[in-house]
Amino acid sequence: MIVVALVAAVVATVVAVVAIVVARRAMRAAAAPQSRMLRELLHAVSKGDVEKLPALLRQVDLHMVKLEDRLENAERRLATSMQKIGLARFDADPELGGKVSFSLVLLDENNDGVIVTSVYRLEDSRIFLREVQGGCTQHSLLTEEARALEMALDEELQQRRQQRHTGAPGTDLRLAQEKDGEPGGDVL
Repeated sequence: MIVVALVAAVVATVVAVVAIVVARRAMRAAAAPQSRMLRELLHAVSKGDVEKLPALLRQVDLHMVKLEDRLENAERRLATSMQKIGLARFDADPELGGKVSFSLVLLDENNDGVIVTSVYRLEDSRIFLREVQGGCTQHSLLTEEARALEMALDEELQQRRQQRHTGAPGTDLRLAQEKDGEPGGDVL
């Protein structure tokens, strides 16, 4: 059961990262016609073909309007993708080692998302899913859930994670965060 939850969390993270990569590629592709038009415009200016300039400028303006619409659409879609991640691994059963239990937080730009917690013990396993709205939950949280949520809401940690990694699929997104001089465990 833990493996299923962990695989689901990893798949969700990879899907979000792939969506960002695809959006970046689409923006570069959309800018290619703009570059061609600008080259034509500069070429016309250098040749002194001033009669071509108004038509070329209208093409550039129309293309810019299309690009702005596409950018606004991409920004709206990106705002609801999972962008902020926090992961706290822990031992729920003192007889087990290896920190096989975890709390995973996935949040969008508005700090809306989910907390997935898998508690693994020798006698049983449980998976909890809690909704997060605006960075808050309606439930009391386990210490580890609160720590993972704090990590996801930590803008500085999220910026360091983005700076350290390109976001390419297969990239190791783990960071070790130290807090108050004590290791924070494995975190995203």
